[in-house]
Parts: sequence; C-alpha cells; structure tokens
Amino acid sequence: MEDETVAKIVKGYKIEGGFRVQSINLGDRRKATSSVFAKIVEDIDMSKANGYAFIGNFLNTHKEMDLPNGTLLLVVRGEGSWNHPRSQAYLIQIKNSKPVVLISENWKNKLTIRDKAKEIIDELKGVDVKLAEAKRLIIKAIELVGKEKVLEIIEKEVT
Repeated sequence: MEDETVAKIVKGYKIEGGFRVQSINLGDRRKATSSVFAKIVEDIDMSKANGYAFIGNFLNTHKEMDLPNGTLLLVVRGEGSWNHPRSQAYLIQIKNSKPVVLISENWKNKLTIRDKAKEIIDELKGVDVKLAEAKRLIIKAIELVGKEKVLEIIEKEVT
C-alpha cells in the first residue's frame, strides 16, 4: 500500500546516493481545499502555524532533479471525491535511494504535521551529530594509535 501511495506521488528512479525525481504529482487541484505544492524541507519554524513553518525551497514539480538520500519533501496535493475534496499532505524522505512516506495527514491538521515533522528533523539532526562525533573520535584514535591498530579493533568488534 505505501509503495503504491508514494508511486502515485513521486515518479523517478534510483541513482547512486539518492533518487532522480522526474515529476511530482499534485493530484487534482480542483479537489484541493487549499493550495497544492511541493517543497524540500530543511527545518521547521515552530512560531508559524501554516505552510510557512516548513523552511525550504518550493519545487518545480515537472522538472527533473536529483535528491540525495536523507532529503525531506513536503507534498500537499488535491485528493478525495467531488463531494468530499481534501488537501492531503505527505512528508516523504529519500531513504536508500527511494522515496518513503513518513507522514500522511489531512492538510487541515497543519500543526500536527508541523510537530511530527519537527520531531523527525530533530531526530535526523541528532544522527548527524552522532556520526560527526564518531568520525572525530575515529580520526583522533588513528592519530593516537595508528590506522592499522584502529582497523584491527574495528574488525574484531564487527566479527
């Protein structure tokens, strides 16, 4: 089900280290209850309660672009029936060179989406900080005991 959902929104294919987006489907604009758009999300401004809380650049949905792994996209598209139209929001992350839906929520719940997105971004930033610290420690260990000794210790731990 989730693969079908993301496949109807983001068209493209895997590339080394990311995903090449060929187009983003914003659904039927006539069924949307608000503006439809797609943007790369870099951070969240918790002082805002609308789409401007999502800091990042808007995307041309018909232009091919390469997105690296870890990229977050917010796509708000028109969905539903003529009697029950809605704007549906999707927070999509490029993971292992494919798009994955992290959040699917009615756009009228902007605050819920904003709060969930903030948690995800903070978690991702925490991982980046931990990786940077691990790299720093490995470099320091190499300086202290030498590359061969560090590789030997890692090999012993991994096996």
